[in-house]
Formats: sequence, structure tokens, C-alpha cells
Amino acid sequence: GATQDKVEINNTNADIDLRVMDDGGNTILSTDAENTRVGVNNIIPNHALSVSGTVSASSSLYATTLYSGTTDISTLIGAGGSTDVYWSASSVDGTFIVNIEYRR
Repeated sequence: GATQDKVEINNTNADIDLRVMDDGGNTILSTDAENTRVGVNNIIPNHALSVSGTVSASSSLYATTLYSGTTDISTLIGAGGSTDVYWSASSVDGTFIVNIEYRR
């Protein structure tokens, strides 16, 4: 769209961070301009996108490497689970795909 259809923040490319607060004064969105990072529910993002809390997606989530803590679990290819939770993992064109399904 046209320029008047956009809100630009820091369009002078300065090292200016942004914080969005909730009604209790907690930071719910933060940016780190120097390191090109965004944080959700944290004020010091340590990756391109750092989320503190639960992440919900209504479609697919793709990653080339998947970690649990410091353990690379992208080497797990296969399937498993219990009566309630089933998981399957595969690798397609270098992308690691994990499907987790809650079954009742």
C-alpha cells in the first residue's frame, strides 16, 4: 500500500529499541534494533524471535533444527507417544517437521 497506509517506527535506522507494555506495566513486545531481534513476553530477546511462554499456531511450524533446552532433538526421526499424546518427526528437504497431536 501507499506510505500513508503504514506506521513506521525508527525509519531513520537508529539504534532505538521498542517496548509495548500491558496494562500492568509488563513488557509484552520488545525489539532489539542493534541485534535485529524481537521478544514476546521478554525484554532481552536472545534469538531473532524469542518467546517466553506458550506458543500457539493454527497451521504449521517449520524449523531446520529443533532444540529442547540445549539438546538437538532434530535428529529424532520416527514416531511415538502414549494414549493421549502422539508425535511424529520427519525431515523434508532439510526442514525438520514435528507433528504433535493430542488424542482423547
